[in-house]
Parts: sequence; C-alpha cells; structure tokens
Amino acid sequence: MSTPLVRGRIVALLTVILATLGTAAPAMARTERFLTLPFPDTRSMHIEDGWWRVDGTAHHGIDYIHGQVGKGWTWASFPVIAAADGWACAALDKTDGCIVGVGTRVLIRHKLPDGSVLLTYYGHLRKVAPAIAVGTDLFSTHVKRGQLLGWAGRTGLPGTGIHLHFELMRKPGVWIDPYDIYAKRSAYPDPAGRNTITSGPAYWWVDPVPAPPVLSVARVPVAS
Repeated sequence: MSTPLVRGRIVALLTVILATLGTAAPAMARTERFLTLPFPDTRSMHIEDGWWRVDGTAHHGIDYIHGQVGKGWTWASFPVIAAADGWACAALDKTDGCIVGVGTRVLIRHKLPDGSVLLTYYGHLRKVAPAIAVGTDLFSTHVKRGQLLGWAGRTGLPGTGIHLHFELMRKPGVWIDPYDIYAKRSAYPDPAGRNTITSGPAYWWVDPVPAPPVLSVARVPVAS
C-alpha cells in the first residue's frame, strides 16, 4: 500500500511529464506562399483535373486548359510562364533530362527564404522557349517569375487535348497540392473566376485564390 509520500512523488512526476509533453508538441508547419499561376491571362482558363482525376485515379498535379472543361477539342495552346523565380532545365519528348516525365517538360528549382527547396514541373509542352536550356541535367537557366517557359501542348499524350500539367514537389516523386485541397476539379478555385472557392489553409500560392503575376505589357508572352 503506497504511503502519502510515495503518492506525492508520483503526482509530482506525472506533472513534470505532462508539462514536458505540452511544451514538446510540434508547431504547425508554416507554408511559404510563393507561387503565382503559370500562365499570364485567366480568361477561358480552367482546371480540367485536380489532385484526383474525375475517374478517381491519382493525378498528383493540376491540369490547366484554355477552353471548355471536359471538351478536349476546344482546348487551345497558351503561354506557360514561371510560377516563381528559380533555376530551370528542360527535356524534350522521349528524351532524358533533369526530370523523368511524359512529353516535353520544364523543371524549376526554387530556393525559399527559409532555406528549403521546392520544384515546379510544367509538362506536355508543345515547345520550349528559346531562353531555356534543353537536354541538360543541370539547372543552368535562371528564370524570373512570369518569364516565358514555353507553350501548352499535348506531347507525350497525343490522344488528349492541349493542356498544361503543373506539379509542385519537395523532390521528384514527392508531390504537394499547391492549393492544399487534394480533391477532384470541382473542389478547386476556377482560374477564370466562375466560382468562389478558395485554397486550403496550407496553400503555396501568394494568394488563397491564385492569380497570374502582374507583368508589364512588354513582358506579357504571346502565342506562338
């Protein structure tokens, strides 16, 4: 049978343990909000597929289209721009490069203010902009937010309509939903403003309803 002294020591020990657990609880991770939309104009721009495709299969990215949702024959090409400053490399369809992927693609390495590194991926491009180095394993081209990377296409997936497949990654194969929504397309903010949905609490865009960067007239890319 425990004595009052023993019981007192047990209570004191439990108090210390509980206090320690309370101070050791991890704080919620802070999200660096650094991305803008990877195209310069939101008119007629929509999301065809979100983190999950409409058929329920995993997608791990966002498909942007210029046209009508679900009607691939209406989709047109559009300029694809850098979502943030960084260092870029590119690979053509059916060739090796700095990132494994389907079709012609660009990868940008972003170093954030907290020292962490994230990657953005731009896939199925019809053409890469002349300023971006192609066919190298090195991130050798410095790009600024809003700089032209190429034009949306369907390389690697010729049976689909023209679109941009956009990804955010911690490293190749470790994907993040930049909207922090992790759902099908109907759950996402519409780039053209046809709904009032906002991003989840841990979004990576500059704003909860993402927008393109503000570009001078001279910097606005044109179709090619």
